[in-house]
Amino acid sequence: MNDLTTAFGNPLSLLVLLPIVAGATLMLVAWAAPPSQRKDLTKHVRLISFGLSLLLFVLATLMFLESYSGIEWFSLNLNEYAYENCTTGQIEAGACALISGIGVSWHVGADGLSFPMVWLTTLLVPVSMLVDWNAKKGAYFHTLLLMMEGALIGVFVSLDLFLFYVFWELTLIPMFFLILLWGGENRRYAAQKFFIYTFTASVIMLAGILILYFFTSVPLWEGNITGRSFDVTLMAASATTPSITFLGGFGMQKFVFLLLLVGFAAKMPSVPVHTWLPDAHVEAPTAGSMLLAGVMLKMGAYGFIRVAVTLLPEATIHYTWLLLVLGMVSLVYAAWVCLGQTNLKRLIAYSSVSHMGLIFLGIATMQPLGIAGALFMMLAHGLISPMLFAVAGAFKHHYHTLEIGSMRGIARHSPWLAGHMMFGCMASLGLPLLAGFVA
Repeated sequence: MNDLTTAFGNPLSLLVLLPIVAGATLMLVAWAAPPSQRKDLTKHVRLISFGLSLLLFVLATLMFLESYSGIEWFSLNLNEYAYENCTTGQIEAGACALISGIGVSWHVGADGLSFPMVWLTTLLVPVSMLVDWNAKKGAYFHTLLLMMEGALIGVFVSLDLFLFYVFWELTLIPMFFLILLWGGENRRYAAQKFFIYTFTASVIMLAGILILYFFTSVPLWEGNITGRSFDVTLMAASATTPSITFLGGFGMQKFVFLLLLVGFAAKMPSVPVHTWLPDAHVEAPTAGSMLLAGVMLKMGAYGFIRVAVTLLPEATIHYTWLLLVLGMVSLVYAAWVCLGQTNLKRLIAYSSVSHMGLIFLGIATMQPLGIAGALFMMLAHGLISPMLFAVAGAFKHHYHTLEIGSMRGIARHSPWLAGHMMFGCMASLGLPLLAGFVA
């Protein structure tokens, strides 16, 4: 018998479900309100959305402080998760089954890979709300950000690949509408390009996940008619005993690895599947750019490490040369393209592609120190890049342009803005004492 209290009654489940349910409810309330009340209602919805996002940040910070000493930070250990709602035995018994017949479980947990991303998400969402506080149709704008927060956290804490994929796709919907409805002049083109690239890549990734599912047998529980499970921990146990026969042989492992690589690389993004990112950043509202650069790009790197590297380590080692090539090309090519940019947001976008190349290089080492460096770069870039986009948005608001050649005398008129931009650029360059240098 399913124990839904066990499955949903933990803090991580609250972090995932509260913003999604609250955001959807507030959006429906705003939509159903009579026109005469919408102005006042928008203010209340905006305040409630911000208050909830701030509450989630406080909760995530308290969870972080409570579990700090018990987590191996910036390392991978499939047997240790903080706030895990189900043990392996409970999963095998079907205690946390969400769709019992096909082996879908509500299994969440956080470790040294996912916890920094969860905390980063809860930090950036309230900040992004403040940055675009007066956005038009604010009731819808802020509730979209709130729902997106829940979906992003869901990606980072899901230990079931079915849930992982559902939340992965859910993050696409709010960002698509943020670009389409609140973007710049070419927002329709940018939103369509963003959707086509990321959705196509996610379908390819889904093919890899389904192969993992159908080729992995796990202990049966009552009601499971397939004898299989989407649970990452059960798949990992099957992959290591013995690993060479996992998925029927090394050839299939390599094929699945390539499917997953395409799906995750397009999300990071890596050259040559990166062209959607500059257009999306240029047209997106400031809050959208902050979350896109700060968290959504990290979904690709996180998913690659969580799924491809941990479940298919031999295939990852086999294709180390490919990861090195993708990393080096992304690093050098994007940095070179930066030199020719005249639009500030497009320049920052290409710098993000270059930083994602560094993350690929760290993963390609397949060494603890290299992967730790990649994880720290994910966190560092998640703090630096949103700050740069926030300042770029302020430039756009005050000077009505993002053309670098038209920005003169800013330090004299807006010393605080100029100082923040200089600080962000120094951090992005990796100067000593800053996060970019450590990464």
